[in-house]
Amino acid sequence: MGHGGFFGERRVARRSALAAGGVGLAFGTWLAGAALAAPPPSAGAGDAAVKVTIQDFHFDPPTLEVPVGATVTWVNRDEEPHTILVPEASLGSAPVDTDETFSHRFTQPGRYEYRCALHPFMKGTIVVRQAGDGRGGRDGAR
Repeated sequence: MGHGGFFGERRVARRSALAAGGVGLAFGTWLAGAALAAPPPSAGAGDAAVKVTIQDFHFDPPTLEVPVGATVTWVNRDEEPHTILVPEASLGSAPVDTDETFSHRFTQPGRYEYRCALHPFMKGTIVVRQAGDGRGGRDGAR
């Protein structure tokens, strides 16, 4: 067997892998661009539970739209404990340690600004919408 057989097959396989990698890179770039152009995350009427991740001293997503009755669960992925303080809902959690969660069911429409009591620069917003209402409702009012 000459050099054309085995080594030629390896070169073809390598070129195919590089071409596939280029397609993957192009798709990944397109996907990242699409994600940047996407509106804030929201939960539909069928989504009863949604998640906010706490990581790198940020709430992700920073703004979340949910229907009335949705349960929001905060998951701490930081090494430090954090709290969830929602003054408009008279709600405050105990410190949530790494990989622990805190959940709350939002039963009234409105805009709920929240923060971490231990790290006040960490802020987020939950917008709770009545079904069919594009405006919200309470807008933080009591």
